[in-house]
Amino acid sequence: YEQSKMQLFDPLTKQVLVSSAYLREVVSPGRKFTVYVEPLLGGQIHVRNIGDQYALVVNPAVDSADDMRHAFLHFLLDPIVIRYRDKLLPEDVLFRIALRAPRLPQGLRTDSLAFFAECLVHAVELRMSKLPPEQLAKEVDRADGDGLVLVRPLMPALQKFEAAEPAMSFYFPDLLKSIDAPSERVR
Repeated sequence: YEQSKMQLFDPLTKQVLVSSAYLREVVSPGRKFTVYVEPLLGGQIHVRNIGDQYALVVNPAVDSADDMRHAFLHFLLDPIVIRYRDKLLPEDVLFRIALRAPRLPQGLRTDSLAFFAECLVHAVELRMSKLPPEQLAKEVDRADGDGLVLVRPLMPALQKFEAAEPAMSFYFPDLLKSIDAPSERVR
């Protein structure tokens, strides 16, 4: 177990540093992101959160760097989405449209905040990946097809965020204002 833990330490540290730097966020005291190493887990990864406590169970034999980054981005962004939930009401129209997508995961069909958080995390991952424009366009189209319809309008907003100075927790209201719900509904 110690050897497995050391095997995951560097990739996880890199994901935490890169994600925190991109969002310019510092983890507030009292919040915990714990990674448990379990070599007998198989090819799966398990993520659970209860309030401010996030737990990730990974098998070190499986390349889980992307999953670790995804979970950590949720850890950073979920509280921001929850804090501004009253400002997310205009996007509920887009949530109802996304419910028509057959590939939208079941867990996102019952919770508009979880849906918005997943779209935001996916958009941040795409911006952080620095993909060539044509591949980025394909990934955004794929997200649309999967029902993550807010990824497309979040991409230009995140590009503006990258040029701005404040942390995501301060920039988030501007990010929300940049989503043109009526034109997105038509699209």
